[in-house]
Amino acid sequence: MAVYPADFTSDPALFPARFPQAWLRVKRVGDRFEMFCSGDGRSWDLYSCLEPAIGRTVYLGLAVTSHEEDATVRAEFCDLALSTVF
Repeated sequence: MAVYPADFTSDPALFPARFPQAWLRVKRVGDRFEMFCSGDGRSWDLYSCLEPAIGRTVYLGLAVTSHEEDATVRAEFCDLALSTVF
């Protein structure tokens, strides 16, 4: 499952996150996944929702792509956290 803004008709898609200083958050409630972004880690904006039909167990990973066949990209991830609420 890839996460994109609700409207990604522009080329390239306009993400509300302003990289490189961006915070991203994914929240799951039942089958609904909500994606948020922030510029400071305190104030969050919803930018996309998905409701894929998947099971209770989800494997999480981070991926980076340039979307260009002959281009490479570099990314740094920090302050990663995973939390569960039952």
